[in-house]
Amino acid sequence: EAVEVVALTDASRVSALLAYEQFDAVITDWDMSPVGGESVLRSAREASPCMPLAVLTGGDVTRVQQCAGAIRPALFPKTASGVSDLLRWVDDTRRHGTP
Repeated sequence: EAVEVVALTDASRVSALLAYEQFDAVITDWDMSPVGGESVLRSAREASPCMPLAVLTGGDVTRVQQCAGAIRPALFPKTASGVSDLLRWVDDTRRHGTP
């Protein structure tokens, strides 16, 4: 089954896009600019409280987890194994719903 991906290079467009389109999941880079990953996660959570959320980060995963707080996204380090784990998470999420 094909996967459709919508890529944004400007996180400030996320809120508007989520208001008009429905997504199965949101994956973001924590250090995205000009709006950071935390803002992307909050927008996604407001748009769809049960939508699976994931963060890929090159930073300290523990710090990201603390900053994300109650949003509780799945966290993946920006490494080859982290990307591999993220792709498995996407597949599992599509097959079984929210992990």
